[in-house]
Amino acid sequence: MRLQFLNLLSYIEFVDKSRGPNAYNQYSHDLEMVCVILCAGLYPNVVQCKRRGKRTAFYTKEVGKVDIHPASVNARVHLFPLPYMVYSEKVKTTSIYVRDSTNILDYALLLFGGNLPRRKWRGH
Repeated sequence: MRLQFLNLLSYIEFVDKSRGPNAYNQYSHDLEMVCVILCAGLYPNVVQCKRRGKRTAFYTKEVGKVDIHPASVNARVHLFPLPYMVYSEKVKTTSIYVRDSTNILDYALLLFGGNLPRRKWRGH
């Protein structure tokens, strides 16, 4: 899949394929950087993770409660350390599921998650 992605990026002349895939993996070891990039790329597909006892419930702004798709590796995780997730796809079968989800830091969402609403401030 990585080579397929490299070929696609090379086809649109975004990267130079002759440099090889390792030239573009400079930050692949940096988990926080990878999560920030995923956040920027997948926004506005955001799920809020709310702890409910020994489990976590998931909510989207658009539809409310959702579940992690049973085939996802995250379906077996009950507690998530971070308050948000991004996902690539939402599907409806017996429930509304999100697929390809990644737990992200709240500051990644703040910095790379689109515009913040403006508020009028009183005083200064």
